Amino acid sequence: MWETVSSVSNFANAHLDVVTEEVRAPSSPEARTWTTIRRKAAVVIAPMTEDGKFLLIKEERIPIRAAIWSMPAGQMDVESEPSEKEIEAVALRELHEETGYDAEVGAMLGIDVGHWPSEVRLDGGVRDFQSLRLVYEATITGGELRHEVNGSTTHAAWIPLDEVAQLNRVSLVDAGLRLYRERPLNGKLSG
Repeated sequence: MWETVSSVSNFANAHLDVVTEEVRAPSSPEARTWTTIRRKAAVVIAPMTEDGKFLLIKEERIPIRAAIWSMPAGQMDVESEPSEKEIEAVALRELHEETGYDAEVGAMLGIDVGHWPSEVRLDGGVRDFQSLRLVYEATITGGELRHEVNGSTTHAAWIPLDEVAQLNRVSLVDAGLRLYRERPLNGKLSG
């Protein structure tokens, strides 16, 4: 049986919590210390045109000191299990903030779960990184394409699908495209 011996929050803000825990695993009587970063779940919105263009945003990512393409997304600020309306509201708010568009939220395409062990961190840090992102399709209903004002998004653009592979992009873009194309019944991508 797994047992958490201790859990200490080293740092917390509106976006994440850095926690050090001592955990005893079923296979060992000795507790091990592990530090993880816990992020809030995020909702991702994936508008695509009928002629095969995908709405992406370019964000400045301070940890990697680079601008990189991503999908409009935002963290959910609810403490308990969010309702479908709360999830949709976050998706619509973030889409408008980052691109200027209003939309109607469509079907949930799936869930993108990420786990990057410390040895793979882009900024050279020695910590795990985990994420949970709910990906929804959307239909643009109004607004005009623009860049985010006073935010981390520097550019928003409709990118033809055949050009996405050439972009410097986060793995979420590939996961979102796969979810859009494959539409797995269980909402999870295989392999």
